[in-house]
Amino acid sequence: MILLETTQSVPLTLTEDGTIWVTGSQVALESVVYQYQQGNTAEAILESFPSVKLADIHAVISYYLNHSNQVDEYLQDQQKRARIIREDIESDPAYRARVGELRARIRSRSRSQHPAK
Repeated sequence: MILLETTQSVPLTLTEDGTIWVTGSQVALESVVYQYQQGNTAEAILESFPSVKLADIHAVISYYLNHSNQVDEYLQDQQKRARIIREDIESDPAYRARVGELRARIRSRSRSQHPAK
């Protein structure tokens, strides 16, 4: 008779800063979930993240399907955190000055490569 294991560990790691990664990789949970939500198969996701085992991608998708409410809440929290960080960076005067300089250089190069007729 076969012994059926009814519990299985999920290859996800929660870091101190609250980010969830696929264990043993630098691939965030949201990266796999986003691609899955876009209709990608586990095999297609593997092409984007070859450092992750196919079995782990399937396990992460299974976890998402079984815990979609919690994962969706986590994804919303991550989006909020990202927005706050982006706003903080973009409000920094040094950042704004550097972006202005870069935009001026781009306009200058564009004008020199495509002079007005």
